[in-house]
Amino acid sequence: MNMSTGKSSKVADPPEPEAEALAAEIAALREDFQALVAQVAAVGAAVRDEATSTVRAKAAKGLEAGETVVADLVGEWREIDRRVIDATRERPWRALGAAGLAGLALGLILRR
Repeated sequence: MNMSTGKSSKVADPPEPEAEALAAEIAALREDFQALVAQVAAVGAAVRDEATSTVRAKAAKGLEAGETVVADLVGEWREIDRRVIDATRERPWRALGAAGLAGLALGLILRR
């Protein structure tokens, strides 16, 4: 310690060869780690894109299937509607009697 200034007169030691080698190895590891992170990000993006396209394709197929089912149900409903109308036109008294019996049965059930 220097008596006049109160500071240490010690000069910084030059870096040792092992420390320099260790610093170089750490720098190389950082570069490798950054490259690995970039590869993982690229793989993640590729998997995400593939999954997104798969989900979209399945959703499109599901939508088509749903539209087909709805179209089939509408067709069946129209066929039933046509049959009921035809049967009512052919035998109006029978249709009126069936409707009256259904109303009477429903009234008896709901009255209780």
